[in-house]
Amino acid sequence: MVVLFVWAIGLFVPPVGALLWWKWSVGRWWMHLLFAPALVGFEYVLISGLFYATGDTGEGPPGLGLALLPLAAVFMLTAATYYTALTIRGLASLSGRGHEAALPEVHA
Repeated sequence: MVVLFVWAIGLFVPPVGALLWWKWSVGRWWMHLLFAPALVGFEYVLISGLFYATGDTGEGPPGLGLALLPLAAVFMLTAATYYTALTIRGLASLSGRGHEAALPEVHA
């Protein structure tokens, strides 16, 4: 049961955490630099917890290899999406459009 709980946390928390981190980082560029180390640390703790919960020491035949693939995919996609959005936002600011590039106006 603990394994499924840790696995579900690894799938759903990184994208939600990225959205919250983005919201907290607005106007503070140094917070964006801390996102990658925080995400790596979070994934390390989750994978260590998964190994601990299953009693797998990493020696012997691979037991958790396929179970870790979705967690690794979510980790990589979250980091790639976050920094792609940050790059697009930065380029929009440099081009002089600022917030208009990220939030288009809706005319009723």
